[in-house]
Order: sequence, then C-alpha cells, then structure tokens
Amino acid sequence: MMPCQEVRRLTERFVGLELSRTDEEAVRAHLQQCPACRTHTLEVEPALLFALGSDAGETGDAEAFVAGVMRAFRSSAVRT
Repeated sequence: MMPCQEVRRLTERFVGLELSRTDEEAVRAHLQQCPACRTHTLEVEPALLFALGSDAGETGDAEAFVAGVMRAFRSSAVRT
C-alpha cells in the first residue's frame, strides 16, 4: 500500500485528475483503507465524498462508482 505521506503529497494532483492511472489507482486503494488520508482528501475536495463513499470498509460498488466517476471526468476533460 502507498504510504500516507505519498498519498498526501499527491492529493492535489489526484483531485485535479493529473495522476497516471497507476498512481490514481494506488491513491484510491489507499483512501479506501485509510480514514486519516480520506479525511485529508475530503478537506481538499469535499465533493469527493460521494465518489469515495462514507464507510471506510466500503468496497465493490463504491470502487466501481469511483472508477466510473474518474472515467467521466477524464472524458469531459479531454473534450474541453
């Protein structure tokens, strides 16, 4: 798992959709497991609450939802 310090360093780029797919997936996986980093990320961008889910143990459907949201953001960012 990616260390907390690295996730926090990448938070702004994660929110801005500027990470490689590998880093984005590592950050998302970390946020699913780490309440402290999830809280930090939500302080930077509260709208991510809906994408990350509110339960630290939430997986499966929430993970698919996050992936869908990120794909939608990417496709709209490419068109603009």
